[in-house]
Amino acid sequence: MNKLKAIYLFLILSFLILNSCTKENNFSETNHPLGISPWELITEIEGVTIDKPFRLHIDEDNVLWVGTFGNGLMKIEGEDITQLTTENSTMPDDVIYAIDSDNNGFVWGGTAKGLFKYKTDLTVYNSTNSDMILNNALCIAVDESNNIWFGNGNSEEGGLMRFNQTANNRQLYTPDNSDIPNGIINDVHISEDGTVWAGLGMVNGLGGIWRKSTDGQEKVYNTDNSNLNYNWITIIKNDASGNIWSGTNAPVYLDEDLHGGIQNLINDDFIDHNPANSGETSNRVTAMEFDCNGNLWVATSVEPTFNLRYQLSVYNGEKWFVLSNKNFPNLYISDIEIDGETVWLAAPDYGLIKISFKCD
Repeated sequence: MNKLKAIYLFLILSFLILNSCTKENNFSETNHPLGISPWELITEIEGVTIDKPFRLHIDEDNVLWVGTFGNGLMKIEGEDITQLTTENSTMPDDVIYAIDSDNNGFVWGGTAKGLFKYKTDLTVYNSTNSDMILNNALCIAVDESNNIWFGNGNSEEGGLMRFNQTANNRQLYTPDNSDIPNGIINDVHISEDGTVWAGLGMVNGLGGIWRKSTDGQEKVYNTDNSNLNYNWITIIKNDASGNIWSGTNAPVYLDEDLHGGIQNLINDDFIDHNPANSGETSNRVTAMEFDCNGNLWVATSVEPTFNLRYQLSVYNGEKWFVLSNKNFPNLYISDIEIDGETVWLAAPDYGLIKISFKCD
């Protein structure tokens, strides 16, 4: 069985490499209504292997940062690449769960063994040298005042931490001192007006979305007090108009109703945009990002009950375009980052994927 599995994986990888080298007309401008070009698989730059890419971030200088699942942090500037690992630096761990950057040029990364910042030197924060209650920092967002917000909790303790660099102090939001329902912080997002949004996991059914406005007011959206349709939130983004969009890890159906997927919040009311409406994807959202045309790129996970595979889709607000059905392989995509007319995809099992398209 192991031999058959190895052969299967070899054939899949060979397919990927062949397609990325020959650049076949996979959803090209002539046959795709969104003008998306062939995709390219990148597994090596200047002799450095791009192995297990997991998290992506593009900073203000258009530098691509890749956090890997076991091979540290990579900085990619064109054909130049720098790699930081536990072997060649003081990196706390080689599994990078989150990346963001501040306006002072520092890149911040989160691991299960500490929070770090990097510019020319590496500084590590953990529970032994800071106010962090735990060592984990599994999601990160930096606001306009350079406050670092990161998840520092689990189902039993902790919550969302705010690190004020200027005053060098930290504040931890927990169920004991705030309205935040639990300490499982799956994603944190800062909207343009400075509002902080946290997407939560579930503890005893409690979860949902926690919001903290710039005036200090807090609010929680969940399935009991709103039409949010699932309390396990995987990711939060905002569109060009500032509207908040949330993705869940919900099953396709719950109590015989189409469930989970993606919702956007308008006037305190959630509107459903389920990927499963395409008939070909699940509602388990692993990554999403808006492009310059306002289209939402969405990666979804498998749904064994309905034989739904990993899919990459683009949603224009009315229709779902499932790219995996146009010679794009069915891959687990853990993150999506868009820089101008370039889409970057982190596919941990295969490599870094690059797709180009045209801005209107």
